[in-house]
This record gives sequence, C-alpha cells and structure tokens, in this order.
Amino acid sequence: MSNEIITLSGAAADVLYSLFFRGALLSGDLLSKSGTDELREMGFAETRYTATEYQKENHFTFLTSEGQKFAVEHLVNTRFGKQQYCTSMTLGIEIDTSAAQKEIDKLDQRIRDTVSFELIRNGVPFIKDATIASGAI
Repeated sequence: MSNEIITLSGAAADVLYSLFFRGALLSGDLLSKSGTDELREMGFAETRYTATEYQKENHFTFLTSEGQKFAVEHLVNTRFGKQQYCTSMTLGIEIDTSAAQKEIDKLDQRIRDTVSFELIRNGVPFIKDATIASGAI
C-alpha cells in the first residue's frame, strides 16, 4: 500500500469496522451495500463463495490482505484515519525542602516542650522520653 491518503465514505468506514472486528459477513449482515462496493473497488474487500461452509452458508464478504493492512492502520493505529496524539512527558524536579523541614522540626519541638503534651487523654500523665519494657516503665 502506498503512502497516499485514502478517505472512506461513512458507509465504507462502517463496513470496514464491521468486517475488521466481526470477520467475514453474509451479505445481509453488511451495514451498507454502497460501502461494501466502495471497499471492493479499492481492493479492500471481496465477496465470493467459499469452499468451506459456515452455519450452512458459503457466500461471504471479507477483508483482503490489503484491506486488513488498511484496517489496522485505519482502526488500530489511528482513529478512523485521524492520528491520535498521546503525548507524555517526564519531569524530574528537585526541591530543597530542608528549610521547610527545619521549621517543622522547630514546631515539633515547641509542641513537645509544652505542658499539655505531657498529658495524654483524660489527664493521664505522660513521662517524656520513657521506655516501656514488659509493661513496666
């Protein structure tokens, strides 16, 4: 397939979508006769009798190998031929938080130095810097 830009009618795009995602279809299952004709004229679809029957039928429309290639480009790599841009960017940021951490540490120490910090709920005294081992202080 060349690099030429191929534009499908809405009907042909619908048929391409159906044939790609659902596989070979009976004539009655195709969404549009004109869309099917358009794909046939482009060499993307073929309608014929098959040597193998499926559900007692053997006359199907299916994508040709060129039609498969086009469908992958048209439906998988792009969204109906329109390129989808998914940009991603990785940013590496370094922030010096030492000044903020220093202020947090000062505030923490001020809280620890208050009398109310020495009391836990219900006025139970809390001994600073105590270690509890085996249930004893």
